[in-house]
Amino acid sequence: MRKYLIGLLIIIGLFLSTTVFFVTSFLTDIDIYSESVEIGDVRVIGLAYYENEDILTLADQISLGNSQYKQGVYFVNISDNQSSKYIENLRIHIQDYSNVETYFRVKIIEQKTIKYTREIETENGVFTVVTEVSKLMEEPTDLNFETSNWYDNRAVDGYFYYTQKSIRSSASEPMEHELISSYFSEQFYSAEPANYSLQIGIIVEAVQAGEYVEENWGMETPPWGGNW
Repeated sequence: MRKYLIGLLIIIGLFLSTTVFFVTSFLTDIDIYSESVEIGDVRVIGLAYYENEDILTLADQISLGNSQYKQGVYFVNISDNQSSKYIENLRIHIQDYSNVETYFRVKIIEQKTIKYTREIETENGVFTVVTEVSKLMEEPTDLNFETSNWYDNRAVDGYFYYTQKSIRSSASEPMEHELISSYFSEQFYSAEPANYSLQIGIIVEAVQAGEYVEENWGMETPPWGGNW
């Protein structure tokens, strides 16, 4: 059997389109890489959803135009509290397809953006130009991350750690873990101007339980204490 260490990498970058549609944005595609070592099959992925009336819908990936998308980078509405894609409806689930006991950790990368639209008149007509720029974020977005079986180590290395060994439910069904399952019960997100939005990317790193954790993550013991 084989183990595949799956990591999702965010590249903070700059996307330029130099035609009539000009966009500058800062979260680009998430790439997937694998490293093969002996024993086990390790595969854990992160997904973002919108939840409305108890129904989950996969979140929209950020469009680059021309039917291209930032793979694994999701759109979150932060300006219209009536939108089905509003931040209070955001959910993040981690799906474990591994056939061996696995530890995993999750990093959330986020970037607020501001979009400006203007008309430019040329000899060929009037064109709409859209410019999207990043907004300085002094603090991370206030999201209701789960605490049961999760350890928040963001102050040290930027990750949330799932503290239990995980393995898929069956050969055809993943084990699903919720990192965000609701918004704060008695709190509302203060809507921002209409041209603001949020882009969220999810990094998931997983490794087979046992000596492989220290070998791959360089950690003798879990950040929450005890032993792996």
